[in-house]
Amino acid sequence: MLKVVLQEALTTGMHDFLFALVEAHDFEQGIRVESHEENVVELSDGLHGELFGSSGWIARYGKISRLHE
Repeated sequence: MLKVVLQEALTTGMHDFLFALVEAHDFEQGIRVESHEENVVELSDGLHGELFGSSGWIARYGKISRLHE
């Protein structure tokens, strides 16, 4: 049960952080994250949603399989 709770907390935290980056960009709040001199928010059509799905970041880069889906 601890593994499930930890996974959910980390996933929710990452989702909320990425969503906050998108909101900060949309409302020009002065937060910008760049990779190779490009704004990562502008490279995505929903940065916070890229975590999920069969081709999402969790599926591609996760070291632990999802305990429940």
